[in-house]
Amino acid sequence: MNQDLDDFVLQIENFEELKKTELIDFFVYFITVIKEEDSANSRQLKECFDILRIEPYSNIPSYLSAKSKRGKGKKFIKKKDGYILERSAELDLQKKLSTGPSKRETSYLLRNMLSDITDSHQKSFLQEAIDCYEIGAKRASIVLAWILTVNHLYKYIYKHKKNEFDAALSANTDKRVKIWFFVTSCGFGLIEHAAHRAANQVDHGDEVSLVPIATCA
Repeated sequence: MNQDLDDFVLQIENFEELKKTELIDFFVYFITVIKEEDSANSRQLKECFDILRIEPYSNIPSYLSAKSKRGKGKKFIKKKDGYILERSAELDLQKKLSTGPSKRETSYLLRNMLSDITDSHQKSFLQEAIDCYEIGAKRASIVLAWILTVNHLYKYIYKHKKNEFDAALSANTDKRVKIWFFVTSCGFGLIEHAAHRAANQVDHGDEVSLVPIATCA
C-alpha cells in the first residue's frame, strides 16, 4: 500500500498545501475507489497519514461523523465498517485529479494494471499506450490499446480454444469469405503470412501468435 499511496498523492496538485481534513477526503477516495475497499475507517485513514509521515488529524472519527450527517457540507455515507464518499463528493475529487489533456486518476488506474501483466512485450505495449494517453495523444493510445487487446485475444484463443476455432473455420461454406492467417512475433511484428484453413496448420513457437483475418472476395 505504501508505494501505491505515494504514487497516488503525486497526482494531486498542491498536495502539500491541503488542509488535513482535505487529505482525509482524498484518503477515503484512495481506499474506496483506487484500492476498491468496501469502506474506509479511522484506522486506515490514520495509517495513510503515518505512511506519508504527516501528523494525523487530531480527531478523524469526529470529522467523519460530522461530514456524514444530513445538511450542507455532507461528504460521507456511513456504512457498517466505515465510510464511503457521496457521489457528488467523489466527482468533485475526480475533477481535482484532472490536469491537462488526461485524467491523472485514470492514468493511475491504467498504470496499476502493468503489475498484472506477465508478458514483457504486452507490458511494454501497454506502457506505450499509457504514455500516449498521458500526453494527450488519445487516438494513438486507442490504436495501441486495441492492438494489444486483439493480440491478447488471439493468444487466448490459440491456447484455450483452438479446437473450437478450427471447427468454426471448417464449418464455413461461404466461398466469398477467404480466411487468412498471419503469423506474428510476440513483439507484434509481422514475420510471415500464408493462407490456411485451420489453426493447427500453422507451426507456432512459444512466442508466436495467430492472427486470423476474414476478407470478402
